[in-house]
Amino acid sequence: MRREKQKIILMVVLLSIFLMSVNFAYSLESMFSDKGSNVKANGVLVSNGNLTIEIRDESLGLVYFEDYLSSINNGSWNVFLGYN
Repeated sequence: MRREKQKIILMVVLLSIFLMSVNFAYSLESMFSDKGSNVKANGVLVSNGNLTIEIRDESLGLVYFEDYLSSINNGSWNVFLGYN
């Protein structure tokens, strides 16, 4: 009886660790942000525009790509990567 109880406790602990790691992995998608300012077209701040973010690796090529519609306002942006 004691061994069965130990097995059940071990299974619950392992399942909890697994579920926490899956939750952490999914939360990584929206943990990074990017912001900037002074976006100009013909010397004038962009009042409203789209933003495309690409992250490339020399050996892998394109590893991340996301479009943000109407994210540039009055020449600046503030976006969360993976949140769109």
